[in-house]
Amino acid sequence: MIAALHDSGRDENYDNVAADLAYLADRGRIDRLRRGRYARPERIVITLTQGSLNNSYINLGDHLDFFPADAVGAANRHDREGTMLTQHYDGLPEPVETDIAGAPHKDFRDRASIRKFFAHHDLKSGERITIHKQSDYEYHIVPIR
Repeated sequence: MIAALHDSGRDENYDNVAADLAYLADRGRIDRLRRGRYARPERIVITLTQGSLNNSYINLGDHLDFFPADAVGAANRHDREGTMLTQHYDGLPEPVETDIAGAPHKDFRDRASIRKFFAHHDLKSGERITIHKQSDYEYHIVPIR
């Protein structure tokens, strides 16, 4: 990996790369499979804010790379929707089809299901949820308790 970085014109050393990988692993942006082997995580953890509870959204701003790029549409649905994702909210009977609203929102467009999910679990500010990847376009969302 260091050689590839050097070949691309970057002046990196093992310590810099190791620190960057450790930083990303600590924040759940990558999973450490074993020494020297990393992969994209199969789940992300999001801490809920009072704003997200009041307005029924899940802020995906720091995690957009977890989802397929084509799932992110324009901020306004009328300008362009992204490819639909299937979401299974823990405690809700039916899966939901939605895309991700692009900047500045960066959240799941369907807020009605999120409102029901928050109410069903009586979620509070500071609590965390996890989004598990079932496949590239299918996710399971559960509270962490």
